[in-house]
Amino acid sequence: KKPDRPMQRGTIEKRADVVVIGAGGAGLAATVSAHQNGASVLVLEKMPMVGGNTIISGAAFNAVDPERQSKQGIEDSVEKHFTQTYEGGDKVGKPELIRTLVENAYSALKWLENMGMKFKDEVFTVLGGLWPRAHQPVEPLGTGYINTYMNYINQHSDDIEIMLNTRATELIVENGRVIGVEAESPEGKVIAKANNGVI
Repeated sequence: KKPDRPMQRGTIEKRADVVVIGAGGAGLAATVSAHQNGASVLVLEKMPMVGGNTIISGAAFNAVDPERQSKQGIEDSVEKHFTQTYEGGDKVGKPELIRTLVENAYSALKWLENMGMKFKDEVFTVLGGLWPRAHQPVEPLGTGYINTYMNYINQHSDDIEIMLNTRATELIVENGRVIGVEAESPEGKVIAKANNGVI
């Protein structure tokens, strides 16, 4: 009897407006945001499941939140959040990036809540934090973030695809611009081209 021939591993070609490397919290947030802005999205995730480090994180979300904080008698401001983040990071953070973070934290919190994510009513001071502005998700650890993103993604599966067990190996560069990703999946090599960008 002849031995079974090994399965032929081919090359899988994919195309989407946006290709995202990684299905942790940042990758899935980028996926949802890109789709909400009209893009089709392909996500490449090396692990057999989504969630990355976010799903096992402490999950506290720091944001100035006048509604919740005023009920607890906490006076806060975006300027305080900026100063405390900069100084708490030993003044090595890039001020313009910290400003982007603190100025958009509340709208990001509202974005998550509008997609169905639940946070507890009372804010607290996260370990190492300098002020009570941390929001605790109702769901344990970081599962609330991942479940919120995946609920959205599952409702829009016509335009969003997630490939698990697919490790990005190389960026495809043409004329100095990243236009895609090479990856390895159990089925073979993946060539994922992006019409608009790679995240």
